[in-house]
Amino acid sequence: MNPQDASAPVPTKGCLWGCIIPVGCLGVLLICGGGVGVIFSSMTAIIKSSTPYTDAVKTAKADPEVQQLLGTPIEEGRFLSGSINADNSSGTADIEIPISGPNGSAKIHAVAIKANHKWTFSMLQVYNDTKQIDLLAKNKEELK
Repeated sequence: MNPQDASAPVPTKGCLWGCIIPVGCLGVLLICGGGVGVIFSSMTAIIKSSTPYTDAVKTAKADPEVQQLLGTPIEEGRFLSGSINADNSSGTADIEIPISGPNGSAKIHAVAIKANHKWTFSMLQVYNDTKQIDLLAKNKEELK
């Protein structure tokens, strides 16, 4: 072995800080993005399991005029909007739920109030660019 070979600096391939900083930043961004995704998914699941959501979807899917407009089967969309604020005996809900069928798509707009542990709709309609169907008025007509 040659003594000069032992003292010669070993050339390195690759980078040190030039690679660590971008990879570290990317890792932080992925963790933050994942956290936002988990929060969004959790909030969506909470709204989808609420009484105003389930009752609105059930009523819209069962309505013959909505079935004629969209065709069957009618499926719920992924990205709903709105809010639900509730405690044990009272609350409010104002949500829009995208729905679609073989013939097109629409949205359910539901506004409800919870009093004495019972949700009551003040607005329940399905609408798209060409038509608006008032499901609440239809249900009132059927009750007469």
